[in-house]
Amino acid sequence: MKQKYIFLAMLFSLISSITFSQMFWHQAASFNGTSDITIPASPSTDITGSFTVEAWVSPTTTGLQNIMAKGNSRYDFRISSSSPGGRIAIRTNGTTRLTAKVSSSLTPNVWTHVAATYNVGTNTFSLFINGVLDTSAVIAGAAPTSAVETVTIGDGFNGNFTGLIDEARIWNRALTATELSNNMFVSLGATGGVYNGLVLSMTMQNSYGSSPTSLTDWSGNGNTGTNNGAVFVNYSGKPSRTTYQNQSLVFDGASWVAGPDNAAVSPTAAITLEAWIFPKTNVGTQPFINKGNALSNYQLRLISTTNVLAAVINGVLISSTTVAVPVNRWSHVAFTYTPGGTYKFFLNGNLGGTGTNAAPLLDGADSLIIGRYPGGSLFTGYVDEVRISNYAKPDSTIQQYVYRSIDQSNEPFSGNVNVVYNFDGYGVDNCSDGGPRMYFRNNARFSIHNITGSSSEDESSTSPLNRWDAGNFSRGWYMKTSDRLIPNVGVMTVDSLNVSPGVSMTDVNLFIGLNHTYVNDLRITLVAPNGDSSVVFNGNGGSENDLVTIFDDQADSTIAGLGNTYIGGYTRIKPSGVLNTPFSGDQSAGIWRLRIIDGFAGDEGRVYSWGIQINNAVFTGVNQIASEIPLKFMLHQNYPNPFNPVTSIKFAIPSSAFTVIKVYDIIGREVAKLVDKQLSAGTYEVTFDGKDLASGVYFYRIESADFVDVKKMMLVK
Repeated sequence: MKQKYIFLAMLFSLISSITFSQMFWHQAASFNGTSDITIPASPSTDITGSFTVEAWVSPTTTGLQNIMAKGNSRYDFRISSSSPGGRIAIRTNGTTRLTAKVSSSLTPNVWTHVAATYNVGTNTFSLFINGVLDTSAVIAGAAPTSAVETVTIGDGFNGNFTGLIDEARIWNRALTATELSNNMFVSLGATGGVYNGLVLSMTMQNSYGSSPTSLTDWSGNGNTGTNNGAVFVNYSGKPSRTTYQNQSLVFDGASWVAGPDNAAVSPTAAITLEAWIFPKTNVGTQPFINKGNALSNYQLRLISTTNVLAAVINGVLISSTTVAVPVNRWSHVAFTYTPGGTYKFFLNGNLGGTGTNAAPLLDGADSLIIGRYPGGSLFTGYVDEVRISNYAKPDSTIQQYVYRSIDQSNEPFSGNVNVVYNFDGYGVDNCSDGGPRMYFRNNARFSIHNITGSSSEDESSTSPLNRWDAGNFSRGWYMKTSDRLIPNVGVMTVDSLNVSPGVSMTDVNLFIGLNHTYVNDLRITLVAPNGDSSVVFNGNGGSENDLVTIFDDQADSTIAGLGNTYIGGYTRIKPSGVLNTPFSGDQSAGIWRLRIIDGFAGDEGRVYSWGIQINNAVFTGVNQIASEIPLKFMLHQNYPNPFNPVTSIKFAIPSSAFTVIKVYDIIGREVAKLVDKQLSAGTYEVTFDGKDLASGVYFYRIESADFVDVKKMMLVK
């Protein structure tokens, strides 16, 4: 009997051919021994006191070569010509001040983080390798002298660099060993607070993905570079030892970040506020998005003791009353508002409360603040992916992007304003829609992820976000919002996911978003409805605390081969075993199970979400094409009809209702479920692709509230 596979698709345009991922713009610069990057002279890099120079390097040779320098060796960070080769050295005013130990030669073609510091107060030079102090020396009268000269990366007084350089930075102060270790895995573009003194940050990539390569100085000092023959190397979505790909903001209850007022964050017609939050306490009111003071333009907060989600619009408190956000775990929260109309609260994509309020949105002159209410309460915990839009997002859009990170290349309704802060090392609007640069205050910082073990990591600081746009995540996925504890001492955690309809499987991908004290303890197995199974994760990841990734047999890196170099925020990776072979030919319909065994005592974790994609499906959702409230229920005739093989089905619902649309063949067998969710009032469209079906007559049926209708369509090949 011929197997029939219904491939559900939505007609949407990919912005470019780049393989998108969380921080999919990750690039490094390759130098051939004659190329370099030059930065014009500026007051910020004319340092005459304390300084730090640092970079990730992967040299191809061990001879004399400059990593980064200012002018005629005012300060010059290099790989020395001293025997044995491959040792880093720091020079000022044309004189070598300190060279690394003989035992500390760099290994060719291996990424190493290197740094040099000078403290003018103590006359101390220090060299660090992978965040660990290698050697230091006290040398009086060695501060760099002032000169109006350029800064070069990959070149200097003599000896051009050959190999790869990434994350080149200059600071106007001597960083401590702890600061170097904390920051080395962050693709840093931040200003203020713990990042004071950063005067040049050349990350080699943009803050968004439509144009990935960039020589912008992300320190905010305008020290933009010029490329003289360097070639960019794409590390999109690949496991790398240089940067972690899913940071969050860390707030200690006394810190915040803030940006100046502008039009992009001051909507007056409607607004959507969203964020991933991980509150560590339920003591006191905790605001996490705020613009304004006592009469707040807008605010999203947790109410004291109960942690109920609430908003403030023009000084009017609007409580969800029922949406309680749990402590010590990640939750996605959202609020939409139209003055004089409807407001809605959402928790993890689910509608959690609605009502009406007439308070107008004000265009005040106050700063945008994350983590604090001016002069009052502060947030304690983690915040990630803050989004501010100048329209009320449809329910379906909020649901679609719960686990999917947004930037300029995939923003919804791009004709509107979508200010999005990914906080993956950058304090800027990743949608480039005009959001202000955010400045760090007190101890606010990015979360720390360190695969070398030289500093502690913020446990559970990775939110369950992913960005594999090329794999249609999460549009083509069966997703499960979970809340399962992973206990210790070998107890099994089991979670289930119901998949319908059934198709013959040739390819299976698995998404997992979890935090755990020590992921190396975990054994994770995916089990199909018929009992076939695959071990996707088996004691990999070293001391890493997070596993947020997609397991895919076609990924370019294998988790089993990464050992302790694995960091959990990567977009996708090959599993420990294989996924496709054990499930090939099986039917997809039924109860899938995720089994997790924690092999050791003393630690635990939590599964936030997981999902599967069958045969690389494109879309299993519905798109709202108009938010105006229609006068009545309606199911339109599909267009085109007859079709080959794609057609669109439009329908309208006048009030919020749970809506189901199914497709049946001529003998009444269900072959596809196009819609199966609560929808708000509006007009919608869903696309049906019958490329794997035989020609013939099919029927599609809607059931929404008390409305039922059936229409016929013809597939002609």
